[in-house]
Amino acid sequence: MRGEVATFLHWVSALPNELVHARPSLCVFYAWMLLMHGQPLKVIESFLRNADRGDEIVAGRVTALRGLMAGFRGQMGRAVELSRRALEQLPEEDQFVRTFATWLLRTSQLVGGEGMTDSQPLDDVLRMSQRAGNVMLSVMVVCNRAELLMRQGQLHKAAATYRKALELATDAQGQRMPIAGQALIGLGELSRQWGDLDAAVRYLVEGIELTEQWSEVGSLEAYISLARIRWAQGDVDRAWQALEKAQELAVKFDLTDLDDLTVAMFQAWMCVAQGNLGPARRWAEERDLYQYVDSPWQEKAGDPYDHRLRKYELLVLARLLIAQGQPAEALKLLGSLVPVAEWRGRPGMLIEIYALQALAYQAQGDVEQAVVALERALSLAEPEGHVRIFADEGEPIARLLQEAARRGIAPEYVNKSLAAFGVSKDRGTGEPLPSPQTQPLLEPLSARELEVLRLLNTHLSSTEIAEELFISVNTARFHIKNIYGKLGVHGRSEAIQRARELGLL
Repeated sequence: MRGEVATFLHWVSALPNELVHARPSLCVFYAWMLLMHGQPLKVIESFLRNADRGDEIVAGRVTALRGLMAGFRGQMGRAVELSRRALEQLPEEDQFVRTFATWLLRTSQLVGGEGMTDSQPLDDVLRMSQRAGNVMLSVMVVCNRAELLMRQGQLHKAAATYRKALELATDAQGQRMPIAGQALIGLGELSRQWGDLDAAVRYLVEGIELTEQWSEVGSLEAYISLARIRWAQGDVDRAWQALEKAQELAVKFDLTDLDDLTVAMFQAWMCVAQGNLGPARRWAEERDLYQYVDSPWQEKAGDPYDHRLRKYELLVLARLLIAQGQPAEALKLLGSLVPVAEWRGRPGMLIEIYALQALAYQAQGDVEQAVVALERALSLAEPEGHVRIFADEGEPIARLLQEAARRGIAPEYVNKSLAAFGVSKDRGTGEPLPSPQTQPLLEPLSARELEVLRLLNTHLSSTEIAEELFISVNTARFHIKNIYGKLGVHGRSEAIQRARELGLL
């Protein structure tokens, strides 16, 4: 109940197998903790089969655990059914499992869209878990509330709620229990969104260390956040290392494919951001995403878990389309996603949609429409202080933000957002660069690669180019390598000559 899953697993694994198998209740709780820790399904099933011997209380515990497994698979209807059955089977005094079954029932109803749009139904679970002394579940419930607030775009309320969870997960000696990792990871992601990258890293690193004591796979989202931070800091190598760690965890947890799909989506996002479009195109084709450009996708209540990821995958596809010089297709796709974000009550997603619309209009040369779309994004983003949602889009959005500042649109907030790029409303970001869709290349250079290309046409070394652009030397070299590959050359002088022939310099 303190979330010391690793300790529990260590103790039970030290016992002889025949002793564990002879005790049905121990088998159930061991299987439960194996699941929490992300162990293979076949191992979990072997202990569940051993536990199922006709005892009604043990049967209720098995049913509750199978409900949790259905929840991990995204089978929310099945999770609700099994949770209700477990509550019918379990006696009132079995508070530990009853609270978990009630929590699963409420969260499955929330995710399943059974008319529940706020966290109030979780209040009874919080009261039950606190009465039972179940600190782990109490913290999980409060974190559930914070996650819901974050999805609803209420970032400041989400942060306050995560801090409450952190208090619950701190013992009388001031030591944080393992379950505190979940709250720390949430605070890390919020700090990232606000642009405080140093604080975000501190939260995430501590969160990962604690979370791995109770659920190794529970740190997957932390590694994704860490990858995005390292990318923002210009450390491409460490960004990919963090995503590789997330992928390892996703592969290890074989109960669901949702984690694997999530990691693959962020890998595609990183490829687009780097201008490495080939792998991103293959990902989009494998996920059959291009069909939604002409046939709009609509999310429905009761959709499978993996289908709900689709709206976020389509945002990555929109970025890919813009990078490929297909802004009209991107605008068509983004327009179809607006009602989805509105129906789901996802202001963060709406901000992202409007920002991408601004980039697509900019790519078409329609600055007026680009500024209109950006103003919509800014009006939604300013109250909660979003920063990275703009900064992650790179140089093109910085130029639009400068234009917004010149027009007096949300001046204080725009200046704060521009600070994340290391520029201000009065400082240019360089000479005008050709937009990707006008480049005579099969795979156009990204905005950042065009910047690097311009600096290659100077006396600056790769180290000095990195300093000029406020990126790491490794990142500068990565961009130079990409430029050579796209131009089909093998060196700096060849690249400059080829770029001039193509009208890029």
